[in-house]
Amino acid sequence: MRSDAMSIPFVSRTLRTVIALSLAIVPTTSLPTTSLRAQTPQILSTGSGPGARHPIVALDADAVFWVAMPNGQRELFVAATDGSPPSQLTTGADLRVGHGTFDQWSPIATSDDGDIVAYWNSLGVHVLDRQASTDVVVAPATLLAMPRLDAAGSRVVYQDLVAGELEVFLVDATGSNPPVQLTNNSGAGRRLPMIRGDLVLFQKLVGREMELFVHDLSTSTTSSALTSGSGGGNRHGRLTPNADAVVFEAVVGGEQTVMRLDLGSSTITTIGGAASGSRIAATDGDEQVVLQTGTPQPLVELHDPAITTLTSGSRGGHRLPQLDRHGQLVVWQEEHQGNLEVFAVRRAWPAVISQYGTAGTPSSGTLQPTTGTYRLQQSVGIDTQLPSGTPAVFAVGFTPQNVPISGAPGNFQLLTPIASVVVFLDGQGDTAGPVPLAATLLGFQYHAQFAVLDPTANPLGLVTSAGFTVAVP
Repeated sequence: MRSDAMSIPFVSRTLRTVIALSLAIVPTTSLPTTSLRAQTPQILSTGSGPGARHPIVALDADAVFWVAMPNGQRELFVAATDGSPPSQLTTGADLRVGHGTFDQWSPIATSDDGDIVAYWNSLGVHVLDRQASTDVVVAPATLLAMPRLDAAGSRVVYQDLVAGELEVFLVDATGSNPPVQLTNNSGAGRRLPMIRGDLVLFQKLVGREMELFVHDLSTSTTSSALTSGSGGGNRHGRLTPNADAVVFEAVVGGEQTVMRLDLGSSTITTIGGAASGSRIAATDGDEQVVLQTGTPQPLVELHDPAITTLTSGSRGGHRLPQLDRHGQLVVWQEEHQGNLEVFAVRRAWPAVISQYGTAGTPSSGTLQPTTGTYRLQQSVGIDTQLPSGTPAVFAVGFTPQNVPISGAPGNFQLLTPIASVVVFLDGQGDTAGPVPLAATLLGFQYHAQFAVLDPTANPLGLVTSAGFTVAVP
């Protein structure tokens, strides 16, 4: 199945409206009430004790991790956003979090699927596998290690002291091979490394200012400085999930301002957040950025580029916001009943999309199913080699079926339609239909199918796709 997220913004407004109106007839009284409502901030932790929670979220899973001190020692916790209670992942680990209890950079990291977690303590850098129930020390770094995992959770980058200076190291997540040092003579301050693909992002001094660099593991080369004149403090740089850009903060006009650096074009775009204190921005795969702004009670803002404020002012230091791959889930920390606790807001509930039945054979090439996600939208679609402008019908219904179509051997009507709309193939022979992501559709399921006009494919001149089942869990 091909995923084509970039096609989603161009799904016609008329088509989105037709599908939304068709599904609006669902009786909301039959929907579950135990799940968290979209757009409503929820508290995931309680009684977490002193210090910061440093919340992080898996890019591709409903898994939020944080550090808490329930019994005087820092332990690792995880929770989903479905209303289920959190789980404690360590006992007696006493995680370390950097200088003091309110460090700005998270001491923990997770793989994209949320199965692997990295942290550090007095024994060194740990890799915890939730599925295998293992916790392995992979490196001896005990001071400001700040580990980061790659997408699969198979490699770890971290920082450790060498001759009085913090340097960047790489180690495999099993600890079966010794760590490899990637930087030398980096000077004062932190490196704060991050890895995506074969790129390792880090910061080091250029003159008196911290600037960003990238080390390419595939070529064992380090770039020249990606930034310049960035001012004092840390850059808090983060690679995008696809490693095609970096989000960081720099001093502009005496205030910390969030920037986005496109690694392909070297273009820097100002995002916002020019205010006192650190922004500590995070980004998703769809060019959305969350950051904290304002002091002494920071807010969490989402920039896409329009600005949405997700929190009210609260005491308790930094918000440290994070978001998943498409910005559908945002987490942060905020004061609650005297402690910093973990908050989450579901901006949308992702649908689970599966297939049933088979597609017919067009006159040229094949008819393949596609799915995509872009921000708060999902889609189902087809990929063909038919000419641009070829008309097709997109239908939705509640009842699946499997009825052979007379005059079109090998093609089937796979649902009882309640609504349909004519669409047209684009220049690549593709088209897509929207999947509404609304809180009122939680617990609901429906079906979709395409039928393409192809006069030479069979006597009827029609080719159908496989069916899609769309479920909002």
